[in-house]
Amino acid sequence: MSTRYQGLVGVLAAILVVSAVVGGVGAASSPDPALQTGSGATGNGTTADGTVTNGTAANTTLPPHQNPEEVRQEGDSQRVAEHLASRLGTRLAESAVAISEQDLERGQVLLDEGYDEELARYATVARDLDEEELATRFDLTREEQASLAETLRETETLATEYQRAVENGDDERARELARDLLEQAEKVTRTTADLEERYTVLENETGIELSEATVAIEEIRRTTGEATVAIQSREFTETRLVAETNRTRISASDPAGISGRLTTADGTPIENGTIRIQLGDDIVTTETGQNGSFTATYRPLLAAMNASTVAVAYEPEPTDPYLPATDTIAVSIAEQAGTSVDLENTSSTAAFDEPVRATGAVRVAGVDTGSLDGIPVVLGVGGRRLATGETGPNGGVELAGTLPATVPTGENELRVAIDRRDAAIARSAETASLSVRETPTALSVAAAIDGGGDGEGDRADEVDLSGRLVAAEAAASEGGRGLAGRPVVLSIGGAVLGTVETGADGTYRTTVDVPASAGPGDELPVTASYEGAGTNLAGSTAEARTLVPRPDAAIPRPDAVVASDSAVGDGVVAGIVATLLGLGAYLVVRRRRPERLRRVRRRVLGTDLGDAGSGPDGAAEAAGASSVVGEVADGPRTPSGVATDPDRSPLSRARAELAAGRPDETARIVYAVVRSRLGRSAEDASSETHWEFYRRWRDDDEVDAAGLETVTEAYERAEFAPHEVPSRTADDAVDAGDDVLDSRTPSADREER
Repeated sequence: MSTRYQGLVGVLAAILVVSAVVGGVGAASSPDPALQTGSGATGNGTTADGTVTNGTAANTTLPPHQNPEEVRQEGDSQRVAEHLASRLGTRLAESAVAISEQDLERGQVLLDEGYDEELARYATVARDLDEEELATRFDLTREEQASLAETLRETETLATEYQRAVENGDDERARELARDLLEQAEKVTRTTADLEERYTVLENETGIELSEATVAIEEIRRTTGEATVAIQSREFTETRLVAETNRTRISASDPAGISGRLTTADGTPIENGTIRIQLGDDIVTTETGQNGSFTATYRPLLAAMNASTVAVAYEPEPTDPYLPATDTIAVSIAEQAGTSVDLENTSSTAAFDEPVRATGAVRVAGVDTGSLDGIPVVLGVGGRRLATGETGPNGGVELAGTLPATVPTGENELRVAIDRRDAAIARSAETASLSVRETPTALSVAAAIDGGGDGEGDRADEVDLSGRLVAAEAAASEGGRGLAGRPVVLSIGGAVLGTVETGADGTYRTTVDVPASAGPGDELPVTASYEGAGTNLAGSTAEARTLVPRPDAAIPRPDAVVASDSAVGDGVVAGIVATLLGLGAYLVVRRRRPERLRRVRRRVLGTDLGDAGSGPDGAAEAAGASSVVGEVADGPRTPSGVATDPDRSPLSRARAELAAGRPDETARIVYAVVRSRLGRSAEDASSETHWEFYRRWRDDDEVDAAGLETVTEAYERAEFAPHEVPSRTADDAVDAGDDVLDSRTPSADREER
């Protein structure tokens, strides 16, 4: 072991404060008097598992699960808000104390699910008082405090590794870990300072007491500072950097010469040190020589015209025994240098989804081409960005992108430009002509009556419409590439019903009302059309027919689906139909619903066809719903002879959302699927809240009540709580949804229908 580590035991305690965070605040939070409301009240506190006990009288306890829109507490809403704010403050304070006492696990538990529930209740009352911002402040404070606990946990691990390296005499590894510890210490210092500011704001705006939390946070910052000093003095030597320039007014054609010297604090030169010179986005690096001196040329290219301070910094390697050092030089950019873009080769024609390419070079007046790498450039067609990149050696440009559908057919401008404004070099561009060809499309539609009416003997009142829009030229043998986000207009008997937007693979699905004028046995002509206006995609139309069943008659399925497009043959149509209903996102629309149910559906499912098609916003809403509700229906309804995907689960979309990291959307989709499946009885009350719906079904022998409760709780959190549903909770909801759907036997569904 080197002599540098003699006397290790004497200073080890100073280093260990990084991991141990010694000297924490030991006093626990006392119950807030505001939480004691009468003779039956009990003091607030936190149990061993982190659960905050409810210190209110039995008659004033808020129910844990209610629709926040309907929560009503007897008495003054302001007093309820103060009560809930005090409970949140208690959790924050006890968590801060636990963190300062090294009990990071308990400190984290106090900020997890119990805090979420308290915050959800507080947010509900805060909305009534127009104080939603305070709920947000409580949430952000919790997030910052949880981040502090995680940073300290990481610091503990690093400190343990550092100890081991010191004891083993591994000098380089010890210095590397010491730098990591110093970075962690800086993060702790920043976080604790931010937390103190948040505590002060919450105290001023809500009247809660957070003095104990403040003391605990100050203690964490103090002990971390002591550890920083101990590590720096043990592992590193202070350095000094001096830099100067030969001119202060600079430009691309008139660069600055920057020189300087790097030494230790006592004047010993440091050789082979990396020096970084930076002004805005311009960066130049060099190294020190034997006497610690360095020289470099700085030429402003990407720095902003108003930039005025060049930063010169010594950046030691992780294993170097030195601390960083910096110096600054005041400069001004005298003028903006002229530029040009020279195009050599560009694409002359392209169609949808085909590549568009351009090559060339960027030139800057008065600057040698060898200094022009790294300049950002962009390729666009018709005002739409297709690709971005940077110049290579000697200013060379090579860009390639894919033509989107939104570039219209005909002659368009291809443009390559410097992708930076207000920089030391001027922005310039060069253009060429690109001929965009039209791509044919193929559209299909299938129509099927969806069951009988609400009462015995009533006529069927809904039609399922579904289909797919493809670029027929892309892969005709496979039915073509699906076109996402395209508006399809639907009509029955010439009457336009609205517009639905295609999903990710070009499919769409919607349910609409049978026209009131249609009677049993009538044949309904259905038309789907895509115009392709303003794009490079050709329009297409498809037609289908279906019969309105007579009362108590079996529901017929269409014998054929007719899709038409002047550029596509029957073989392509057959290929499209074969892939029609096992794919994509869907949209469910039901028009004659009470307005309250419309609001619920908009919240859970994303839209309502009654509002779609009224403009671009309506189409966008329809698209949002099409990504959710394909799972709600009882599997895709297909014409005879058309196969469906047997592996597609009703909850597959929910699982996809969960895998994509969207637990809130997962919970909403599971609830929508389950409610739709259970709500098929004649007694379904569409205006029920989620808990009223649960209570009506929980005693049904054929329904998994526990699973339904799990699904309902997850939905409530997703819909009303200000904090995101934990992924584990969303995963449990998906499993519970499967259990609920499995508990509903096909025979039971048939009896209810």
